[in-house]
Amino acid sequence: MRVLVDGDACSRLDEIVRICRKGDVELHVFHDIDHELDLDYGEEHFVMSGADSADYALLAVCRKGDVVVTRDTRLASMVISMDIACLSDSGREYLGKDIDNMLADRYMTALERDHGIRRPVRGKWPKAKKRNFETFLPRVILRERQRLSAAV
Repeated sequence: MRVLVDGDACSRLDEIVRICRKGDVELHVFHDIDHELDLDYGEEHFVMSGADSADYALLAVCRKGDVVVTRDTRLASMVISMDIACLSDSGREYLGKDIDNMLADRYMTALERDHGIRRPVRGKWPKAKKRNFETFLPRVILRERQRLSAAV
């Protein structure tokens, strides 16, 4: 049972480290050499810079029972297709029934950007979202531990 984090696309690393340390959960953070992180718990996995290089490195090692945390919906779609739990950094669990709409929205946003249309920038994280993540991640970790032990 491990928590794997897409370090290139996750803004909640401090909370994840704290939760993993408290729950004695193995933590692995994947990021390219262009990103600088200061981890005091868990393992950092550096990959060469390039589009989605950290994503593919994470995909290569994830297995059933793991929990993946990412903001990248494309990575999330690949992870959930492998029947692995995946959370956004806002505390929302990516589910198969929602992922198609999220990928379509991602595609439309890219088209809008190509045509010079900008969506409004999000502000600071609301405290409710922060609390949601801090309560939901431990629940998902516990659920995956139970699921893994039941499979053995």
